[in-house]
Amino acid sequence: MYLIIASFVLLLFVNIYFRLKVIGAFRKLKDSKINFNPSYIFDKNKMNAILQSNPPELRQSILDFSRYLRYSISMVIALIALITLFGGVLMYYRSHA
Repeated sequence: MYLIIASFVLLLFVNIYFRLKVIGAFRKLKDSKINFNPSYIFDKNKMNAILQSNPPELRQSILDFSRYLRYSISMVIALIALITLFGGVLMYYRSHA
């Protein structure tokens, strides 16, 4: 149970870190006046089109934003799984205690 709690806290802090990175990358794109829809992350054709339509110096910013957003989504999925596991363990201990 302590392992689940420690994993949850660790993933929570990693998620906060990546969310801050996403916000920073988004501000950079917003300051550069790049229209970027987060749905482009899941469509490679649209992502390639947006990369080709922007100057080379901004391509890395777009790639960073999409990478950080994907990491953040992955962390949220892991957090939900850990919360579910934590709830299951607590229910198990409560019924067997």
